[in-house]
Amino acid sequence: MSDHQMFDVDCFLKHLTTDHIGRNVVYKQTTETTMDDALQLAKSGALHGTLVLAEDQTNARGYKDRGFNATNIENIYASLVLHRPLEDKSNKGHSGEFNPEIATTLAARGAIAEMGVHSIQIKWPNDLWARGHKMGGFLVEPSDYVIPDVVSGPRLGLFILGIGLNVNYDIRRDQNLSAIATSVACELGGATVSREMLLARLCNQLEINLQKSQKELYDEFLQYSLFKPGDPILIHDKHGKIFDAEIIEIQETWRMLVKYSDGSQHELMSSGVSLRPKVWQTVLVLVRGDVLENSCNTVYSLLNSLVDKVTTAVEYVKIRELNSAILQKDVQVIVVDRDVHSDDVDWVKTVAETVRTFVKNGGGILCIDKTTEFATTWFPELNLRVNPVKSNTTDCLNLVLQTDTTSDNVIRGFANNGHSKCFDLLSGECVIACYAHDNTPAIISREYEKGVICLCGIHIEFLHTSWTNLLDKELFKRDLLLQHMLQKCGLNIIL
Repeated sequence: MSDHQMFDVDCFLKHLTTDHIGRNVVYKQTTETTMDDALQLAKSGALHGTLVLAEDQTNARGYKDRGFNATNIENIYASLVLHRPLEDKSNKGHSGEFNPEIATTLAARGAIAEMGVHSIQIKWPNDLWARGHKMGGFLVEPSDYVIPDVVSGPRLGLFILGIGLNVNYDIRRDQNLSAIATSVACELGGATVSREMLLARLCNQLEINLQKSQKELYDEFLQYSLFKPGDPILIHDKHGKIFDAEIIEIQETWRMLVKYSDGSQHELMSSGVSLRPKVWQTVLVLVRGDVLENSCNTVYSLLNSLVDKVTTAVEYVKIRELNSAILQKDVQVIVVDRDVHSDDVDWVKTVAETVRTFVKNGGGILCIDKTTEFATTWFPELNLRVNPVKSNTTDCLNLVLQTDTTSDNVIRGFANNGHSKCFDLLSGECVIACYAHDNTPAIISREYEKGVICLCGIHIEFLHTSWTNLLDKELFKRDLLLQHMLQKCGLNIIL
């Protein structure tokens, strides 16, 4: 990723084609919140379209006054001063806030798409999501302040528009955010983009969008809305209760009409609830104890960052609690990353039979690193052959991805932890990756009745590596490798 380059205001202005939006820029390296800065500047005479931009905010304020982490340099944290006619009913009350929010959300979606990220959806009411991970959010705060000294035309009210976009920050390596957020660079495989060009394109389109009618914004919003009529959802109310429901329609007033599981219909406003998609497939990580151990925690965090959270949940279960009832729900893939050895022979047989039945019926299992040896006991009739890697323990192992048709299919820098495995290739097995130093299979998969077994002979603790000279792009190629494995196991996943 980039080396924390500061925002270049001159470069931003060169890409700007607006008359007002973004023409006056106040740039700060650090501030408490650009929302308050913009408000104070506006009351002191700042013009319509004045942009306040900061590299980081120490007291950032978002939707419903919620604080958020805005200290990750390489993103966009900004606020705009907007003057809006007070006599226009679309600038009053609920619509007065939502229309410019929707206008900004649509402008940002279009600007990001121009940068190459096309799988972006708008999560009602004002967030951008990619694969179920938040990429940005937008907020309009109205003010009682009336713009003074308007010579002619309607009276103008003051609105402050907040913009938060994750751009070049590698959120996948941030265990506090990776499960819920993403960035433009993450969705581009680690390729950084020009923040200046992105923000300029957003402002250019925003100035156009602010002139559109509510009906025009509504029609465009529906094209990119995450939620569609008929979608099952979970409604989280302000008291912490969760309800099953189905979407009937998003209304032109920006309210949501839903039907609860008891058949009753309700009109929702975003201020009182939060909506989440209802997932239909689960990746289950097996753990030994009550808490996630280091390795499992890393894999668990990484899985959460890579799956589509609109469709997929990542959960973990203690090995001794694994049973057919748990697997009959919506589990598609089991991930085994830790030793499941036990001297309790009867229990080992029970687990083996549970796993075998799950895979026979169409499930997938991914065994990682030294746990690949357990697959030989769980599926003895397959005659799976697992061998230690013929390499020094201190060697840095490189993989060659066999499923990639590009010339740059080498994934560099896996540490050999002494447990790395390779496999004898048997009939019916598919090679996903080989070791570069001797071309032996490092990751394989094979069908087992209706399901799939995938064996990964190398550790994938991406977040904790002793190889400090790794290029960042290698981390994203590792991400893609794990996504390939999950896909081989039958998971519906966006690559």
